[in-house]
Amino acid sequence: MAKPKREPKLPMVANLPATVEEADALLFARDLIARLGGAGDVGSPFEAAESRHVLRKFLGGALQTTQGRLWLVKQAQNGEEESQIILREALLEMESRHVEPPKELGFYRMLLVSGDIAPPLRWAGPKKKNEITRNICVAMVVAGVVGRFGLKPTGRSARRRSACSIVAEALEAIRMRLGYEAVKSIWATYGHLMPTERGFWNSLYT
Repeated sequence: MAKPKREPKLPMVANLPATVEEADALLFARDLIARLGGAGDVGSPFEAAESRHVLRKFLGGALQTTQGRLWLVKQAQNGEEESQIILREALLEMESRHVEPPKELGFYRMLLVSGDIAPPLRWAGPKKKNEITRNICVAMVVAGVVGRFGLKPTGRSARRRSACSIVAEALEAIRMRLGYEAVKSIWATYGHLMPTERGFWNSLYT
């Protein structure tokens, strides 16, 4: 006697909502990356030029105090390139306006004349200063995916992807291949500073 044929198993509908949700999360991440990419002063925050620009603006604030200028001079003397650039530009600006520089900058000018300034430091790998704005933006996108879609920021699951995994894929749209582990590492550093409340992100994307 022939065995009765088994009915073919239908795909589990329970998996469909997660798939749709992840597709929406990926589109959201790509859109947010595009928005953030156009928010820089000199270029995309995902690129080194904007990161260096922001760092110089931040360090430039040290020129306003005696202690700050002393710190910049020490950093520059030890070969810190951004401090050297800031001090050089400050001296040129004062000379063009025929303004006597503060004693700290006058001391730095003497160091320049005497050649007692270390050359800019050489780095074997990517400079952290080139990645400041990039990493902040990446963490912000992860926070957006977490807040808007309720996904966990990290972790691997057969049923549900993490926000870091989705953002890593979304970054490929701008040819930035960081990978899950790199995005996860960025989140570990900056994630605690980012808003992940659902209401915050829903108010931005209504």
